[in-house]
Amino acid sequence: MSHIGEFVRRRSTTEASPRFCLAAVFVIMLWRSFASAAPMTANLRGVVRDAAGGGLPGAAVLVQRWEWEGSVKPTPRLVTMPLIYTDGEGRFSAYLPPGLYDVLVSHAVMEPVAKKIKIEPGKLATFECQVQLSILAETVKN
Repeated sequence: MSHIGEFVRRRSTTEASPRFCLAAVFVIMLWRSFASAAPMTANLRGVVRDAAGGGLPGAAVLVQRWEWEGSVKPTPRLVTMPLIYTDGEGRFSAYLPPGLYDVLVSHAVMEPVAKKIKIEPGKLATFECQVQLSILAETVKN
């Protein structure tokens, strides 16, 4: 056997083996952490309908939830997500962290609607509501 072959054989059995094992363990641990990690957001999709059942464009959808801050004396804090507007067919969509939310829907000529919805990690949550014409709008219409 040549000197180079002997060096490679000795080096691979004594020094590379612990390094290889350490790298393999690190890769396996990293893979397991990614594989077991739950998604940090979920998709909320919804539709807002008018009194006749058609999609209501331009409705404002406010999504908010309560969080508790502090470990000694927890205090509630209201977290409001950016305002969402429905599209031309009354649909909207948002990616949110898991939790229990209040969804408030309003429109200039419609009565506001509020509902609670639970957002679960990695799942699609759906929201549907039908809003009624407000009393003020009916008065103006007549």
